[in-house]
Amino acid sequence: MTAAITTSTSADGDITVVRVEADLTEALRDVLALAGTSRHLVLDLTGVPTLDPEGLGLLVRARQQLRQDGRGWLCLAAPSRFVLTVLHIMRLETAFPVFADRFAAVTWLRSGTDVPTPFWAG
Repeated sequence: MTAAITTSTSADGDITVVRVEADLTEALRDVLALAGTSRHLVLDLTGVPTLDPEGLGLLVRARQQLRQDGRGWLCLAAPSRFVLTVLHIMRLETAFPVFADRFAAVTWLRSGTDVPTPFWAG
């Protein structure tokens, strides 16, 4: 299964939302290139049912690239239960701000709040 990504960038160029369909690993190769174009990235994972080890590694790499540059956040929006489970097992559940949908992620990024409230915390 190949990946399809759709991107949209805020008018000020501060936030890029990437909607991923199907294969996250394929898409993350493209996302790494996008990590240098905006301050923040939001990955909308609505269409992503699973996360393999290579995809997890690329996800961590993209996060590190953004954080090391001191630019911003890599947020995950609408991850599947499987993706959340993988993040938990690998003890990465706090490494990525996770939101119920891309709109919540963008709202949080625009708020300037330091620590996001996980969407499952209610």
